[in-house]
Amino acid sequence: MRRFWFWASGAILGAVLMVGGVASGDDLGFAVIVNASNPVESLSRSELSNIFLKQESAWPDGHVILPVDQAESSPVRAEFSRVVLRRPVTAVKSFWQKQIFSGSAVPPVEKASSADVATYVSNFRGAVGYVGVIQQLREGKAVVSLPSGVKVVRLTE
Repeated sequence: MRRFWFWASGAILGAVLMVGGVASGDDLGFAVIVNASNPVESLSRSELSNIFLKQESAWPDGHVILPVDQAESSPVRAEFSRVVLRRPVTAVKSFWQKQIFSGSAVPPVEKASSADVATYVSNFRGAVGYVGVIQQLREGKAVVSLPSGVKVVRLTE
């Protein structure tokens, strides 16, 4: 069953891309992705945090930002929350409960897997998400499989 999952994941996700390391030198378990037509090439952790907490609503070119999270129980989401949002998933969930209750905002869309996130991002011009690193780190760069409508952006300090 495990072999099938890896084969299916690779078949669904498509082409192999190389992801550059983070400016701080961290070896992250995720890669940040945007729609391939998005001109953004890099995002700081602060910018990405503002995007996922919906404090930023538009890309520099004016397109609406559509952040997409992984499922609450996902280890990839836990890593993303720790590194980018600098708080555990439970604290982020509490933040969103307060936002919903006050009528201020709703949380990002959630998808069940990295494959689902990549598909969503490939379908929406303003989408941004993160996917788990699928293969071993090789030469200081993570190898991630993604569909053709998606590109990896560099995460900087």
